[in-house]
Amino acid sequence: MALLALVVLVAAGCARPVIPEKPVSGGTITLGLLRAPGGVFRPLVSEERDSAVVSQLMYSGLLRTGPQLEPICDLCADFTISADQRTVTFHLRKDVLWHDGKPFTAEDVVFTYQAMLAPEYSGPHTGKLTALRGARVLLDERDAADRDVAAGKISMAEGAARKAAAWKRWLDGPGRQAMAMADAYTVSFSADTPYAPLFTALMLPIAPAHTQEAVGTGPFKLMEFRKGEYLKLVRHEPYHLGKPYAEAAIARVVPPGKALEMLQAGSVDYVPLSAEEASNLVDGQPISLVEWPSAGYQYLGLNHDRPPFSDSRVRQALMYGINRRWLVDELLHGHGAVVNTHVTPGHWAAPEGLNGYPYDPGKAATLLAEAGWSALDAAGYRVRDGHRLQFTLVYPKGNPVREASAAMIQRNLRALGVKADLQLMEFGRLIREVFGQRQVDAWLLGWDLGRDPDPGPVFSPDNKWGQVSGWSSERSEELILRGRQAMAVSERKPVYAEWLKLLNEELPYLFLYVENEVAGVRSDRLRGVKADARGALWNVWEWWIPEEKQ
Repeated sequence: MALLALVVLVAAGCARPVIPEKPVSGGTITLGLLRAPGGVFRPLVSEERDSAVVSQLMYSGLLRTGPQLEPICDLCADFTISADQRTVTFHLRKDVLWHDGKPFTAEDVVFTYQAMLAPEYSGPHTGKLTALRGARVLLDERDAADRDVAAGKISMAEGAARKAAAWKRWLDGPGRQAMAMADAYTVSFSADTPYAPLFTALMLPIAPAHTQEAVGTGPFKLMEFRKGEYLKLVRHEPYHLGKPYAEAAIARVVPPGKALEMLQAGSVDYVPLSAEEASNLVDGQPISLVEWPSAGYQYLGLNHDRPPFSDSRVRQALMYGINRRWLVDELLHGHGAVVNTHVTPGHWAAPEGLNGYPYDPGKAATLLAEAGWSALDAAGYRVRDGHRLQFTLVYPKGNPVREASAAMIQRNLRALGVKADLQLMEFGRLIREVFGQRQVDAWLLGWDLGRDPDPGPVFSPDNKWGQVSGWSSERSEELILRGRQAMAVSERKPVYAEWLKLLNEELPYLFLYVENEVAGVRSDRLRGVKADARGALWNVWEWWIPEEKQ
């Protein structure tokens, strides 16, 4: 043993230390796109997902997200919030250049946000700006004009004139405060009331005021586009967050079902993969996986107007009685996580100390017995007062994972003595019956949450989404309002911690799982990919290729 120890010490002393690689400049990164961009690379008007990926390479916003999706500066040097919490003032960086060499100024910021409220704008972002001073009134007047045109009360020309007049009134009135340029590098945004989700709108890509060309301030600039095949971008040397290491980036269109094959062949350095594709990777290949939580989760919705879902003990029993871990491990091949409240993992608002509701049929049975569902009928289903514990679970066609999860949930509940009848529906019909008519017992769907934790769009009783379950709580409404009006993350976090714990206990829905976004990386060639809650492309300017692989 002494001799062995001596050999180990000598070997350790002779081993060469591992020297970290140093990033080097040069080479071309090849990214895989699963859908062919249409060629619109101007962020104000593009709604295509893969065009948005390209926009992330080409454009910057006033703000970007930090590692926990908190707002941090991008094109700004810093920002301040007024004492009344209604105005955010940005002091812009003075070292930013557009891809064509023109300086970036506050004029570009005002141009971008005014354009999204202009009557001729038909892009996707107008609704994100309704909190700005007078914007809600402006948009209501515009909608009224459209309704009158549709009803035949006025002509299209009269409708256009009314909208133009409303636009001018806004520009000359509240619009002056909504977005104000103090000087070339100072711009402020003012809201009618304190509204923290406005920060999400202030992350939108800024467009140039001086040209309609696809010119941005991001790490790469557009060089060549061949529709349906590829586009080539070259690095923007004076990029304000640091000169990109790679000389160029090529985004190639990947034919359906060919992502893994192209990655294995080395035709792409980086490409999104499905969970199934990721599970088919063979050990020994020079490919690594990066993954991060998607911005949403899957849930089992419950109609609280239908007994027994109005009893929180029954809802909690169902959570304990569904093997949600199995859903992640088997259906998502481990590329996901169980969720226990209305937030995704890694978000700054995610609280600690939640009930994880581990799969526990014994605990579930105890809770059901406490709620009066202890007796069993001849078929083995629980009954109370002559009624069987039974409901219909509807779910939409087109999502194989969701369809498989419905069958597994049915089996889990059957073992618990609960009868869940499954019904497959066309998506449009399901949405009408769930959110319009509210004639459904239970349903499987998902929520896309976005970056801001404000749950109002989903849980506010003022809209059909918040009304759908029938669950109501005065405390919930109070916390939603407080969280929306507190502008600083440090002030919002304890509010959302309390609200999310309330949901974790009350369970308006049965929270199921979040599916991870997964991408494959040629680790023998590409370095510097650091995926987190922001995704994988957030630091693309830091990606690099060893000199011998360029």
